[in-house]
Amino acid sequence: MRLPALKKGISVALIAMLSVLSLSVSMWSSAASLGSSRDTLSTIKAGELAGHVLRIETPSGVQYSETVLFSFSVASSFVFGALDVNDYDILASSLDCDSATIFTDLNVAASAGANTWGVATSGNPVLLTLTAPSSGTGQVAAGGCMEVRIGSTASGGTDVVTNPITPGVYRVTTGGTFGDSGFTDVVIIGEDVVTVTANVDQHITFSITGTDVDYGLATTQATRYATPGAGSGGSSVETVGNTFRASTNALTGYTITVQGVPPTAFNLNTLDPIGTTSSIGIPGIEQFGIRLSAVGGSGTVLAPYNDVFPQKKYAYGGTLSASSVVGSPASSVDTVYSVYYMANIHESTPGGNYEANFDYIASVGF
Repeated sequence: MRLPALKKGISVALIAMLSVLSLSVSMWSSAASLGSSRDTLSTIKAGELAGHVLRIETPSGVQYSETVLFSFSVASSFVFGALDVNDYDILASSLDCDSATIFTDLNVAASAGANTWGVATSGNPVLLTLTAPSSGTGQVAAGGCMEVRIGSTASGGTDVVTNPITPGVYRVTTGGTFGDSGFTDVVIIGEDVVTVTANVDQHITFSITGTDVDYGLATTQATRYATPGAGSGGSSVETVGNTFRASTNALTGYTITVQGVPPTAFNLNTLDPIGTTSSIGIPGIEQFGIRLSAVGGSGTVLAPYNDVFPQKKYAYGGTLSASSVVGSPASSVDTVYSVYYMANIHESTPGGNYEANFDYIASVGF
């Protein structure tokens, strides 16, 4: 008679154990794993202040008054400054985190309320507690993406979280009463900035096209203009005598000067330079002058060689010292300059073959 009683006791014990195991399995399966979780920092350098962008994809969503908890690794790792709700933004999208591009900005305050999330920090390691609104709007849809911005990543916020001082891998764990859980790892390194250095030589380019110009036969009746090429004969119509181009990568730009005695005959008579006050060409008055024009780049013709209104005027002041004719106030790609040479003679101007050599010099600095 005792033997059946023993069997009965064993059966009851096994049933009790199975009930406990069944209950344990049921409780474990009630929490869903986050679809994805990540924390993007503005800098991962050890000991530096950093902004954070936390994103979690929640299968369960977040309903009224539920909490979302973020535990920032181990004690004395991430250090949070005093709570200021302006340093925290909470956003949500009904789409998963990979698909979400547009988020709704939710209201944030120190305490949760109608339409408003509450934010609190506590403990060491720091526990960031986000409490969903008690009513109204602000819930996170099931399967949606929740984004939390901390520090300078928040609108109007400043960085309040200091990275761990020791390089390594630090875990940010997510949990709370909303029912889902998960984690993401953050790598902290000693230096996250790569310094790249390079040396670029300062340079200036300058070239002249056409090194011979010719006035031909000058008379007192008409102004003469030099034309390109030795023996080209000159013209009574203004013509480009020669061109030059210049460029530089110097931040201070460049200047080009001209110097040389105006056309001089073997009897040492020199055509009178107009000087540094620009003037039109006047037949019958002994004159020598130039003017220039510029195309491209940031180079410009300098006064008095740029006077063209209401008539084209000429100048020349490079007899005794170099005269600045063109330049650029900053670095510039190629500017092409055209030079026009003008001459007039007086009835008393001695006859002869007149010749001149002009030096155009380019240098860095405006």
